[in-house]
Amino acid sequence: MEGCIHVRDQGPEIAGSSGGIDGFLFSSVDGKNIVQCRLDGFTFNRLKPYDRWETFRDEAFELWQSYVRIAAPKKITRVDLRYINRIEIPLPITDFKDYVLTGPEIAPGLPQGLSSFFMQVTIPITDLPAQSVITETMEPITETKRLPFILDIDVFRQAAFDVSGQEAWEVFEKLHDLKNHIFFKSVTPKAKELFR
Repeated sequence: MEGCIHVRDQGPEIAGSSGGIDGFLFSSVDGKNIVQCRLDGFTFNRLKPYDRWETFRDEAFELWQSYVRIAAPKKITRVDLRYINRIEIPLPITDFKDYVLTGPEIAPGLPQGLSSFFMQVTIPITDLPAQSVITETMEPITETKRLPFILDIDVFRQAAFDVSGQEAWEVFEKLHDLKNHIFFKSVTPKAKELFR
């Protein structure tokens, strides 16, 4: 789970580095919480095991407040929430659609076996407004004969937000709801059972 806020002090983003320090990376003792504080943004990551959304959000907000006090960004230009889901599907598998509703489809008449794939779609969400980048791929089969299927959901909104205001955090809540909607519309009940 990752929450990201991009900030900009002035002018357009310029690619490349000045050769100096661009930011700092901090990690909790157990390595499960990671904070990136950069010149152009703030990112808070939580690795599994996960707690509740409210715990993640509240910790991100507290760390964001520290970042604002120290870095003094002028505005927020993007709010981003990303979840990388690893679904271990038991083998053998006859059809991805037994687990995931959007996936690779091979034309009839071709061999139906699959050794790897990568798929990415970007969906505009006009009523928020936001964007959703959904990436699917698979990792090598595990020793326990499971196929790790990766469902990466990145939802974001690019806009100018006040650094000290609540609007960006209200958007985070909406992005969280959107992410959940995309996830539950993307997987089948059979896939949901694998998370229990």
